[in-house]
Parts: sequence; C-alpha cells; structure tokens
Amino acid sequence: MSTVTPPRLDAASGDPTQRAIRLAGTAHSTNRWGEYPYLVHLALAATIARTLSDDPRVEAAAWLHDVLEDHPEYVDRLEAEFGDLVASLRIDSRRDGETYDEFIDRVIASGDRIAITVKLADMTSNLGNTPPERLRARYERNIARLREVVAGFAG
Repeated sequence: MSTVTPPRLDAASGDPTQRAIRLAGTAHSTNRWGEYPYLVHLALAATIARTLSDDPRVEAAAWLHDVLEDHPEYVDRLEAEFGDLVASLRIDSRRDGETYDEFIDRVIASGDRIAITVKLADMTSNLGNTPPERLRARYERNIARLREVVAGFAG
C-alpha cells in the first residue's frame, strides 16, 4: 500500500489544489460530516481522488465538489477562480427531482473524467462515515459501477 502525502496549505500559493482547499474551507466552515468537520470528508475524497488520477484538476474538484449544491452563494467565486472545473462540478451536482440512480446514470453518461472520478471518490469517502444501511447499499452499488468506468480511463 502506498502512502499519500496530503498537500501543504500555503496562503500565498496559486496552486489550484490549495486555492480549492481555501474556498472549500470558507464555504463549508460551519458544516458537519456526522460528528466531524465537513473538511474531513473533503480531505478524504481529495486523497482518494489523488489515488485515482494524476490530473491535479481532479483533486481540486474533489475539494470543491459540494460547493455548488450546498453553498450557491459561492457560485460567482467558484466560476471566477475555477471556471475550467465548473462544468464537471455541475455534472456532479444532483438536480431537483432526480433519483440517485438517475443522477449516477447521468454522471456516467457524461463521460466527464473529472466528474466521474470525483463522484467515485465522494461516495467512497461517504462509506467511511458509517452511513445507514440504505445509503451504504446505494453507495456500494454505484461505487462498483463508477470503478468500472474509471478503470477504463487508464486503458
């Protein structure tokens, strides 16, 4: 098993991952992930994303993946700072009236490598927070589907 080194946060950095960490930290500053600060979920999702892709945009998107859904007040800043990722982040945002399976079908059908990889990292992270059985089954079923698609990206 390889060791993954988390990124160091340098306030003066223009690095996209560090900028994503700052924006996610601001947007989710009062959110919780079960008993933990929400940033624990985002850090875990970003770490998983780094193991799935060498594309630094994937890691940045993993930090930002819930900003559009949970904090629409940050949309302008997100578009200004991460315009190239917004389309992928929109794909990874569930639409009103969309069932979870329809949502995952749409993410997969998009063919968007960033969105698909981040959704896989997100759901894998969510399993780490002991979800109720109903959610666990849904995550496990869809993680298997997404893993298959992500595995195809390598080939």
